[in-house]
Amino acid sequence: MKKRPFKCTLCRATFVQRGNLDKHMDRHLGRTRFTCRYCNKKFVDKKDHNKHVEIHTRNGKYKCHLCKSSFNKERFMCIHYSVYHKTKAPVFTCRFCRKELGTKFQWSYHELRHTGWRYYKCQKCDQEYSTAAGFSSHIDGLYNTGCNINAAKNMTSKERKMFFKKCRKNMELEHALILGNEINFDENYFKSKKPKYMCRFCQKEHESKLRWACHELRHTGWKYYQCLNCNHEFLEASGFANHIKGKTKTDCPGVCGMTKEETEKFRKDCRKNWKSEHARILGNVTNFDEKDFEVTKLKFKCRFCKKEHDSKFEWAYDELRHTGWKYYKCAKCGWESV
Repeated sequence: MKKRPFKCTLCRATFVQRGNLDKHMDRHLGRTRFTCRYCNKKFVDKKDHNKHVEIHTRNGKYKCHLCKSSFNKERFMCIHYSVYHKTKAPVFTCRFCRKELGTKFQWSYHELRHTGWRYYKCQKCDQEYSTAAGFSSHIDGLYNTGCNINAAKNMTSKERKMFFKKCRKNMELEHALILGNEINFDENYFKSKKPKYMCRFCQKEHESKLRWACHELRHTGWKYYQCLNCNHEFLEASGFANHIKGKTKTDCPGVCGMTKEETEKFRKDCRKNWKSEHARILGNVTNFDEKDFEVTKLKFKCRFCKKEHDSKFEWAYDELRHTGWKYYKCAKCGWESV
C-alpha cells in the first residue's frame, strides 16, 4: 500500500501526489483552468477539456445546427441540445400517424413498421422478424419453421452478436428505397399496417396469430401450461416455473434432479399445442358461436369498494385493508406495517 500523505481539508479523500490534490480542491472550490475556444465552456481537468474539444473538431455524422458541433451518435446530439442549448433536439414526425419521435433511427423504424417491413431476416431460411426477441426465439428453435440453425445453440456470446448484425437490414437504405424523401412522399402508395386478428369475445385486435389465439382461449378458461407429472395447469410461464421449481405447495417433484437440457425439454413438452387447441375448442370463424362459451369472470368482490378480484388472497387482503389491518407485525416490538 502506497502512503497517501496529501489529505483534503474539506472531505476525507487522500492522494499520493500533490497535483491530484490540487485538481481535487479545484472541484471543491469551482476553479476552472481550461476553457473551450469554440463554446467557452470551462473545465477543471485537461482530459475532460480535450474530449470536449474533439466534439467540435471531428467530422461526425450528426451535426448541431446551433453551434456546428458534430457527433458520431444521434443520442449524443440529443444530449448536447438538452444540456448546452436548453432546447429539445429536432423532432421527427411520422407521416402516417403523426407521432413524434426523438431520433432519426426511431423515426425510420417506426415509419417502416407501418408498411409491414421487418428489421431481421434469417440468412438461412429468409424468415423475417420485427423484434430481436422474436428472431432470437427463431434461431433457438422455439418456432416450428423448419429452419435448421443447430449451430446457434453452440455459439459464444460474441458469435451470436455477429450473427445478429449480419441478419439486420440496413435501416437507412431500406427507408430511402421504400419511403423515399419527404419531398416525393405520397401516402396513397402505402397502406398502413393494421392488426389482422380480432378477438370475437371483446373485439380486441392483435397483430400476431399466436397472441390472438391464446387471448381467445383465455376467455374460455384455457391454460397454456400443463405439468406432465401432476396435471396441474398454469396460465403464465412464471407460475409454471415456480411450480416445477418446488415453490408452490404441491407434491409434484418438478425438475428436481434434471439437467439443464432435460429441464428445457420438459418445459417444451408441458406447453400445449395452441393451434390444435384453438381449432378444437373455438373452431373456425364460420362455425363460431359465442353462446357456447362462458367468458371467465372475476369471482370475488370487495364489500367495501365493490372491486373485483380473481384471487381469493387478493380479495381478503383488499377487504382487510379497508379496516386498517396491516399485514406485517414485528415479533420484538409489535410495530405493524402494510
